[in-house]
Amino acid sequence: MAEVLGGFEHSVLLAIMRLDSSAYSVPIVLELEKQTGRSVAPAAVYVTQGVTRQLTLESDQNPIVGSD
Repeated sequence: MAEVLGGFEHSVLLAIMRLDSSAYSVPIVLELEKQTGRSVAPAAVYVTQGVTRQLTLESDQNPIVGSD
């Protein structure tokens, strides 16, 4: 079954893309707070990074048949 990213996970991934090589928890939190105007718990970013990393690893192990 395919996993779907929620809004927060999507926002974290976009922040990581914006920050590029400086993407670790603290700058990600600051970027999310700047973009959303809301307070962000560093632990939430840390957990989200783990979840998205796990989803990435799972999709790498189970590639879609017929994709290049």
